[in-house]
Amino acid sequence: MKQLLVSLAFDAMWHFRLHTCRIHCIYQCKRLSFGMANTQISFSRVDMIVFFLVIVSAHFSACDAPEKPKRPPQVEYSPPPAKPDTPLVLRDGDLIFHRSPSRQSAAIQEATHALYSHCGLIRIVDHKTYVWEAVGPVKITPLQEWINRGINQTYAISRLKNAGEILTPAVIARMDKALRRFKGKPYDPYFEWSDDRLYCSELIWKVYKEATGLELGELQHLYEMDLRGIAVKTMLQERYGKNIPLHQKLISPVMLANSPLLEQKKIY
Repeated sequence: MKQLLVSLAFDAMWHFRLHTCRIHCIYQCKRLSFGMANTQISFSRVDMIVFFLVIVSAHFSACDAPEKPKRPPQVEYSPPPAKPDTPLVLRDGDLIFHRSPSRQSAAIQEATHALYSHCGLIRIVDHKTYVWEAVGPVKITPLQEWINRGINQTYAISRLKNAGEILTPAVIARMDKALRRFKGKPYDPYFEWSDDRLYCSELIWKVYKEATGLELGELQHLYEMDLRGIAVKTMLQERYGKNIPLHQKLISPVMLANSPLLEQKKIY
């Protein structure tokens, strides 16, 4: 029954449009002929039936229209609580890097395009953490004291890949032997490859080489660095004058950090 009424309604709508046009034409003709005041428009019985069917069709269409789905209630999103940052447990043989506030540090950063300019070697002694470093003489420094010397106290930790397998107690003992041999050696401001004086990254490279046989980082010539910066030029002039040893080999902190044998563990 409903389908029949809907079909009739569609037909009625078509007839209604047709009759509406006809009535409009008659209305316009009468209006032109007699004027609005004397115009009387009569609707035939057919017009009335068509109008009735249109009303019925609109009613059924409204009843059959599906209801719009209701929006689910808005629930305010609250992110999960952040996990606390777990501090890295340092191990013997870890490498630590930071940026020193010295003039030399600025020159090293210019020459190597690196963020860090100084480095040291982690050693745990009696459950306390220390850093072996070549600054002034080669010495061992409490970790927090070492960190405090860096700009903004920021630093990074790198670790030998497979350190648990390579850095055995016997290897750590060989590291200690090498470090004791270098202890007290003066700092080398000329970055020469000599055991008489040492700089920071040279100390680490030689200790690892002697204890493990591994070479951390690739040695490079001085001319391979960027020597165009003002800080670099000033330092070279002060230390070498006109006789800059461009073919001298050295190891920089960034070359240590970029060694494929290491993995960066944490940045603080």
